[in-house]
Amino acid sequence: GCFGKIYKAINRTSKRQIALKIEFIDEAYQKSSLAVEMNIFAKLKGLSGVPRIYQAGRWEYGYFMEMELLSSSLQEELSKEFTINEIHMLAVEVLQILKKIHAKGIVHQDLKPQNIMRNS
Repeated sequence: GCFGKIYKAINRTSKRQIALKIEFIDEAYQKSSLAVEMNIFAKLKGLSGVPRIYQAGRWEYGYFMEMELLSSSLQEELSKEFTINEIHMLAVEVLQILKKIHAKGIVHQDLKPQNIMRNS
C-alpha cells in the first residue's frame, strides 16, 4: 500500500460500506504512491483474493480509491490462537493469491500481517 489514510465510509449513491483510501499531494511534491497502487489494482482487477476497486482517481487535493471493505487484517487476528490446520489453510491461501499476482508480473513488496486483509 501507500502512505494514504484509509477510512471506513458509506458511498452515498450505492449505500454500500467501503474502504476509502485518500492520499493528499503537496503541490511541490506531485509524485503519488496511490496513483501507482491504482495502476497495480487495475492490472489485478477480477482476481480472486484481491479487494475490488469501485472507483479511483484524482481530485483537487490528491488521489482517492474507493474499494471493497474487508472485515479485518491478519494483524488484528493474531491475538487469537490458530490450530495447525488453520495456519496451513491460511498459508496455502496467501501463497495461491501471491502466485496469481506474480503471474500478472507484479511482486508484492510489503507483505506483512496488516496487509493481509480477510473477510470473516
